Amino acid sequence: MAVSEINNLIDKLNLQVKSFQEGFEVLSHSKNLADIAHSFSHILRGNLLTINVNIFFKDNNEKEWRNLYLHNKEAFKYLEEFNTNNALDINFLDDPVFKVAITLPMIDKSCFGLLIGQKIDKKEFSNFDRVSIQIFLQLLDNAYQAYLNNKKEKELIFSLNNRVLQLNSLIDTGIELSALIKTESLLELALERAVVLTNASAGCISVTENR
Repeated sequence: MAVSEINNLIDKLNLQVKSFQEGFEVLSHSKNLADIAHSFSHILRGNLLTINVNIFFKDNNEKEWRNLYLHNKEAFKYLEEFNTNNALDINFLDDPVFKVAITLPMIDKSCFGLLIGQKIDKKEFSNFDRVSIQIFLQLLDNAYQAYLNNKKEKELIFSLNNRVLQLNSLIDTGIELSALIKTESLLELALERAVVLTNASAGCISVTENR
């Protein structure tokens, strides 16, 4: 690539910086994988000038690909274009339907697979398009990591809240036990608290007399 072409490419990328930032902002607010795929497909379509974007995902190398965003059902016939070792791979195809097959592994051993069709103007993907694709893939990787962190944070908050509820229930139980005298009342309260703490639908207590 000539120096003038490199400089021209850099100038175009500088103009796209805001678009890249806005793209990450949108992706990082996705609530689930389907939202990530839907938003990312719009980013690719708008910047690469193609409508045929298809996004697949699998949790690990032992799982099957499942579609998150599908534009063309023919994409299922091209799953073999994805790297079987879940290694990063950007493959430009000589095919009338799909022009790019991408395998993008994630930090948790999961993997995205993308199939991108021909551009609207029928032109080949330029050097600028190829560099843009790599940058957008980095955005997708960063957004997925943000999604995982948010998910872990929500799970942690839920777990802590559940522990607090259990602790409060135990404290209430201790207070009520101290005010009770009758054995029947003690057993009823113990059973009631046990059902609540274990999230059971029902419970019973069996009392036997030692002889």
